[in-house]
Amino acid sequence: MISDKDLYEAARKVDEAILASLPKPEECEATFSRRFERKMKKIIRRVDHPVRYWVQKSVACFLVTVLLGSSCLLALSSEARAIFLGWIREIREGWSVYHYIGEEKDSLEGITYHPTWVPDGYEVVAEYSDPWHLNIEYQNADEELATFSYAMYTETMEAQVESDGAEVKHIFVNGHPADLYLDPNLGDANVLVWMNDDIGALFSISASFSSDEIIKMAESVERQEVE
Repeated sequence: MISDKDLYEAARKVDEAILASLPKPEECEATFSRRFERKMKKIIRRVDHPVRYWVQKSVACFLVTVLLGSSCLLALSSEARAIFLGWIREIREGWSVYHYIGEEKDSLEGITYHPTWVPDGYEVVAEYSDPWHLNIEYQNADEELATFSYAMYTETMEAQVESDGAEVKHIFVNGHPADLYLDPNLGDANVLVWMNDDIGALFSISASFSSDEIIKMAESVERQEVE
C-alpha cells in the first residue's frame, strides 16, 4: 500500500518534471486573430468569476489535483484527517481557500436549489447543472453579470474565493454560517459563500449587488424538483 508520504513525494517529482519541460515565457510568441481575441474575451468574461470550485469524485480526480500543485492535503496523516473533518478556511496569496474533509454527501439527482428572488432587471442567460453541482448566470440590460452556484460536499472538496483587499463579514444565511466578501472597488463583484450541512452543499453568489441584496437573494434559495 502506498503511504501518504510516498504519494506526496511522487506528486512533487512529477510537478517538477512538468515545470522543467515547459518552454520559457520569452520563447512563447504567438499572433492571434481579432476574431480569436473576441471569442477569448467573451469566454473569460463568462467563466472567470471570483468563485472557483474543485469537486473530486474519485481518487483519480484527486490525484490530478495533486499533480497540478494542490498536494497539501495528502501531506496530512490519516490521524490528522480524522481530527479535522469538516471545513477549513485558509488564506493563500489573495484567495480564501475552503477545504472540506469528511464524508461524501448524497448527490442531488432529481433535486436542485434555485434563488426565488433576484434584483429587478436580471434574467437567466446560462445554466448548467448535474447531480453534484449547479451554476446559474444572470445578466441585466447593462450586461452586468451575477452568478449563483453550489457544489455538493465530497470526500475531498476545495473552493477558492478571490479575497485580496476585500472586507470579510462572518454572518448567517437562514441559520447557516456564511462569509460575505465586500470588494473595495465600487461596482465590482461582492461574494457570499455559505455552508448548508443539512443539504451537504457549499453555496455561493457573486454579483455587484449591495450587501442587503446579495443576502436577500441567498435567503430566497429554495429546493425545486427536476422534471
